[in-house]
Amino acid sequence: MNDEDTKQIPRVIERGQEMVTGRRAANCFIDTYEEVSSIQVPDERKREIHKEIKEHQVQPNPPDYMNIPFNARELENALKALKDKNHLALIKSQMRC
Repeated sequence: MNDEDTKQIPRVIERGQEMVTGRRAANCFIDTYEEVSSIQVPDERKREIHKEIKEHQVQPNPPDYMNIPFNARELENALKALKDKNHLALIKSQMRC
């Protein structure tokens, strides 16, 4: 198995009357794919699609409890509670509001 030649066989693409390999073959494939997959989309349809995308991207407002300001002491207490595994249940219950 270690003696096996693992090199890939070069890909050959026919371009017109010419056979191409390597980078030229890759570029030929790209050019052909571009021609085949290119379609013209009317401007009106593009606008409709962009409008639909924007409508679906609207983020709902976060719940009120996510916007309530807090002070440094509350932050310190919350961090201390996180370090203490016994307070984890308390934090979870407070987050439910």
